[in-house]
Amino acid sequence: MDQRPSHFRNRWPILTYSHPLSNTNVLSEHSSPTFTAPPVDFSIAMAKHATTVSVEGYSATNEIREFETTIDANGEDAPDTLEALLAAYGSCYVPALRVGGQQRGVDDLGRIEIESTGELNDDDKLESIHFDIRVEADVDGDTGEAIIERGFELCKVHDALKDSLHADTSFEGNAF
Repeated sequence: MDQRPSHFRNRWPILTYSHPLSNTNVLSEHSSPTFTAPPVDFSIAMAKHATTVSVEGYSATNEIREFETTIDANGEDAPDTLEALLAAYGSCYVPALRVGGQQRGVDDLGRIEIESTGELNDDDKLESIHFDIRVEADVDGDTGEAIIERGFELCKVHDALKDSLHADTSFEGNAF
């Protein structure tokens, strides 16, 4: 009978060592315990998922875990797609700034406000992004620059905005 506490029995299997010259499993202080872990579906564990649905027009509802958000390409009924991108970028950059601040000697930046501006080209596509960042903490210019630089290194949305990232796609007609 397994004598381990229940919180160990439920989470951790007993490790056994199969001696190559024996038909029995032995676990000793001199053996190297091994076990086979159950298979893990890394395509789920190491991915983010969102479902976007548009019934008509240019507005879409996005289901992200238990959350729902609407984005309207025309910006009439909800933020438009580029506004949503700017908001996601700023929202991701806030925790990156906080961690960057801690790593650069500023333990608490306090209130952070980022005004994100996206300049558009003649085709109404994003040409550039500018952040006006204000923090509550008393931070000198050099430290602020170091925090900003580290924030960009940590920000996942910043990393995702690269030329090499392109969505692989599939398409199915007559699906509904």
